[in-house]
Amino acid sequence: MATEIRMPQFGVSMETGTVAQWLKAEGDTVKAGDVLASIETEKLTNDVVSEVDGVLLKIVAQEGEDIPVQGLMAYIGQPGEALPDGSRCRRYGSCHCGACACRRRSDVRRSCQGIPAGPQDRCQAGR
Repeated sequence: MATEIRMPQFGVSMETGTVAQWLKAEGDTVKAGDVLASIETEKLTNDVVSEVDGVLLKIVAQEGEDIPVQGLMAYIGQPGEALPDGSRCRRYGSCHCGACACRRRSDVRRSCQGIPAGPQDRCQAGR
């Protein structure tokens, strides 16, 4: 089951945080301890760190958006894994081979057969 990434409470008086920047993109592999995003509050800027290994399946909170403490920011799981709302990762959604490495960066995108794809090409899973 996908892990929910929620807005942490960085201070006693913190009620919301603003997503300043995502440092990982949907489809990126993450390891426990990797910084996922930078969050701005009234007093400081902090990083949200992954507590699990997996793939950043879906970013829910967009850059510049104010998110309440414990508000949903993203999901981390395994490629092709269904999210709690029944949707799937846009990058891995219909790929069942498990080897599809469709990424936001065109230089590492590959088709489901493992054939390098050019920047104009799309994964055969439709991503």
